[in-house]
Amino acid sequence: MPPGRRGGPGLGGALAIGATVLLLAAGLGVLGGRPQPTSPTAAAGPSESAASTAARYTGEPLVTPTRPCGSLPSGPPGVLLEVGERSTLGALEPLDGQPAGAASLGSEGIPTPEPPARVDIRSDVVAEVWTAGRACAVGWTIEIVGPAFLDVLQLMGNPRREPSLASQNRFRLVLASYAGQSVDLRATLVFPDFTVRATWPIRVLSFVPPTGLFSAGLEPIRTVGGCDVELTLGNGWVAPREPCTGDVAADLGEPFLVAPGQRLKFRFDHEDWQIDDAGVNCGHLSGRQFVTEPDCGLGSPERAQFSFTFAAPPGPGVHTLAILTCGTQLLADASNRLCGTWYASVKVRG
Repeated sequence: MPPGRRGGPGLGGALAIGATVLLLAAGLGVLGGRPQPTSPTAAAGPSESAASTAARYTGEPLVTPTRPCGSLPSGPPGVLLEVGERSTLGALEPLDGQPAGAASLGSEGIPTPEPPARVDIRSDVVAEVWTAGRACAVGWTIEIVGPAFLDVLQLMGNPRREPSLASQNRFRLVLASYAGQSVDLRATLVFPDFTVRATWPIRVLSFVPPTGLFSAGLEPIRTVGGCDVELTLGNGWVAPREPCTGDVAADLGEPFLVAPGQRLKFRFDHEDWQIDDAGVNCGHLSGRQFVTEPDCGLGSPERAQFSFTFAAPPGPGVHTLAILTCGTQLLADASNRLCGTWYASVKVRG
């Protein structure tokens, strides 16, 4: 599941963008908290601090915090990467408003002066960046930095550093697009009086979806996934589909010989994937398009928790079977789902 290579601006580019327009991820539903409608407030220069703001922002806030803001920090707070029940402090680097070395001398949250060990993150869970003590940043840039690319995941420009405009202390991240890669996660957080950057080396673990298995007794029948097969991970990420024309992704091969009315079985090759729905249509292929034959004589499938069975057509001939199903993997921290149609070719003996 390779990520897109959007590339993206560095911190300087991000702040330059923030000086002219207000970019926010709240409209995409990825910030957490309660996003508010965009207000046409003019943006000030990026060097302007809250102390130099002539008047407080009085319009509707663009982003409100996921949790009530904690006390305003006097120094850089610890910044944590939360994955499940595991917290990892990021290595902090002060960018403005603090002398060099402030991050390692009396900083709130006791941030680590050295890069933390690599954090493994499953593709199907949500990762979150938290601030220690629920301290609220008023602007932020969250990025993925790879060997030859930089992707901006979230960006909130707030040149006047006005807390009433935007405040956030938890940032929700879905990282499935980076499955199989070792990259750096970087969060640049702007507070009213200083800016800090937290960095974590991470590896996003690949997710292997199950394969549909079709069989007659102990004999496997070649099964091909259809163009409509869709994987949705527990964090809401939908896997992009491979290019596919028509209904069937590949050739079905030679028909498998079965007896009239023989019991056939479908399941997934991962034992923890249960069957939610079951349906079967009988027909034939015209090129890669499936054409239904309503008089094929299939009965209703009988569904169990992890499989379902149905009878082969009673009449002789070659048939294409379209097996429609959805499966769910129920984990303690995620529910993954795979839905679509799987195809197989059978020849019923005369």
